[in-house]
Amino acid sequence: RGLCAVPGVSGNEEEMGRRISSLLSSFSPVMIDGQIIINPGQLVFEAHMDEVGFTRPPIARVGKIGDFDEAVIEWRGNVGSFKRAFVQDGELVRSPGLDNKAGCAALVLATSDIIRLGGCVAFTTREETDRYGIRSLMKTLKPRFIVSVDAAFAQPVMLRGKIPVVGKGPAIQTRGPNLVCDTRVAFDAAREIGLSVQEEAPARGGATNLSSVYGVRKLQINVPVRDQHTASCETSLKDIENIARLLVAIAEKLTSTADPGDSLRTSVSRQRGRSTYKPTRIQR
Repeated sequence: RGLCAVPGVSGNEEEMGRRISSLLSSFSPVMIDGQIIINPGQLVFEAHMDEVGFTRPPIARVGKIGDFDEAVIEWRGNVGSFKRAFVQDGELVRSPGLDNKAGCAALVLATSDIIRLGGCVAFTTREETDRYGIRSLMKTLKPRFIVSVDAAFAQPVMLRGKIPVVGKGPAIQTRGPNLVCDTRVAFDAAREIGLSVQEEAPARGGATNLSSVYGVRKLQINVPVRDQHTASCETSLKDIENIARLLVAIAEKLTSTADPGDSLRTSVSRQRGRSTYKPTRIQR
């Protein structure tokens, strides 16, 4: 709810960055070239902070937005976002900007254990426009493996392929522009913790931050979100919490001495032993 209350139109993420930094202040986040980074290292878990929006004059879209009514826009100077709202019905929530506030929420929940395991957590800018943030992050950290957390277009939507369903678990993306990912790591990690997941493989589209990342191992994990890029997106709190669980399981797998093929143990120092991670539930 706190993240959804803050606008963060692409290129204008400062307030969103301050909110995330406040939530994670105990981990001493630093800001480098606009990107929030905690525990810099070569195993990186990232989520973009920005959302689609508008600029004026004249009114222009920032990011991919369909038809809209100007009445649903609230302006701060010449930058507009969908009016802030948060409606909850059981495990489902509706709010603008869930791409990618849902992904940010999952990563915030998982941060403590990711850091304990020796991973780096980052929140990036401008994914909805030119993906400057992820390119800046790559230059700064030079990671060996990067896990990106974003929002998936969920059914019903006019897309062909394997499209996830809200409330049915995390979406592991297996297809998209320049998305040749190490998905086995994610599917194996999910199986080991008994977590039900979905495959996301759109027949077209599906670009994410990782579409601009080359030369490193990578993995795309997404929160299913209905009605993306509108004034009233919908997602499941349980999906967000389960993605946090999956991210920690992936971090454990990638830093485990028991799995030499996937391990990053030579470059990631961590405390010994299995995680006792139990995600803090999202405030209802």
